[in-house]
Amino acid sequence: MSGRNSELIGFWVTPDVKANIQEHAQKSGLSVSTFLRILLENWLEIEYRD
Repeated sequence: MSGRNSELIGFWVTPDVKANIQEHAQKSGLSVSTFLRILLENWLEIEYRD
C-alpha cells in the first residue's frame, strides 16, 4: 500500500489475535493489511459519527 496519504503503523498483538485476524482476512479474500485498514476505517467512522 503506497500513496501520498499512506503511512506505516505498527502495533503488537498476541499470537491468537494475529491468527484470528489472518483467518478473517483470508475468509474475506483480503490481505491482512487491507482487512485491518477497512476494520480501522469502519471503527473510526462509528467512533466519530456526528
